Amino acid sequence: MRLKILHVALVTDAVRNQIEARVVLSRAGDEDVQFEGIARATISLPQNRRALAQATLAAVNKVLESDYSFLLEEVASYQLGQREVVVVTVTLLTPRGNEESLVGAVTNKGDLNGAVVKATLDGINRRLGKVATFPKPEHRADRRPPEQQTKPQEQQARPGAAP
Repeated sequence: MRLKILHVALVTDAVRNQIEARVVLSRAGDEDVQFEGIARATISLPQNRRALAQATLAAVNKVLESDYSFLLEEVASYQLGQREVVVVTVTLLTPRGNEESLVGAVTNKGDLNGAVVKATLDGINRRLGKVATFPKPEHRADRRPPEQQTKPQEQQARPGAAP
């Protein structure tokens, strides 16, 4: 089960010295159902990263089975050779009170905000399919022309066949 990133925004309120992170996700292949997460923090690079990861988890937590939740532990970036790698650690809390540590990492390809969101999703995607309760897609009508739609076969009388 994969999620698709539809929108990532980091809005600065200089008067209040705060930022607001907004992340909008959808189920891959079904953009009709969207999940938005919002988080606020004091303006600073480390807090900006945390707010983006927290907004991502807030969106994801909306589709989890009851009594499961993802909690942010840490967001960091490291220089590995010529590349900056963003690493996010998350804890999955289960209904029985167990904690499972998860780690996600992605290479920053020039969009730090997007990299934080992607690293967060990378860490939780392996568990998401087991703990999420996505709305079932509604039955969609067959949009093919009538002559191409599958119709139940009508019983045809065959010579010598009993009715």
